[in-house]
Amino acid sequence: MLALKTDLKTPELETRLIEFAVMNLKIARKLRRAFDQRSLSRRLIRASASAALTYGDLPYAGSSLDFIVTMNSVLKELREACAFLNMIRRQNYMEFDRVDYVYQEGKQLIVLFMRNLEEQGH
Repeated sequence: MLALKTDLKTPELETRLIEFAVMNLKIARKLRRAFDQRSLSRRLIRASASAALTYGDLPYAGSSLDFIVTMNSVLKELREACAFLNMIRRQNYMEFDRVDYVYQEGKQLIVLFMRNLEEQGH
């Protein structure tokens, strides 16, 4: 299991989000071309990549409201990616441990974003 780091600086968090997206790309590549697996893989890629890309917009937030909206968008995408990973785990499409590792990383990222929002008072 990954060690939870709560004192991450922005570059570290961005790196983790990008790595999370890359790990999800690798999972998506391993899924078969059956309709259900193809649909999950596309959605997983979109959600995890969107989290990383949206987080990259954070330094350009023009106000505290923009900051909160962007953080909530990242959080939403992370939750979606974890939901898709959970579906993949439950369907046993591939080795459980491989998917579970990425799922646990996603859950830790969610905790980090939720703590950050709480610290901001939202």
